[in-house]
Amino acid sequence: MAQERLTTQELMFIEEHLRSSASVTKLLDYASQVSADPEIKSLCDRLAKDHRAEMNAYSALIGARPNLQ
Repeated sequence: MAQERLTTQELMFIEEHLRSSASVTKLLDYASQVSADPEIKSLCDRLAKDHRAEMNAYSALIGARPNLQ
């Protein structure tokens, strides 16, 4: 689906979702860094990775640069 096929409302929703996901990803990265429990650290790392993949997919959908690694 190309950007020109999205309505303004859909595009705004995706952009807001990307901002929210970026915040969640930063929180998960922080939680992973400060966690002493290896299971919690692993869970946070996996969830952050999943959020980055989702953000990259949505960014590709709207033609934005995700700026994530």
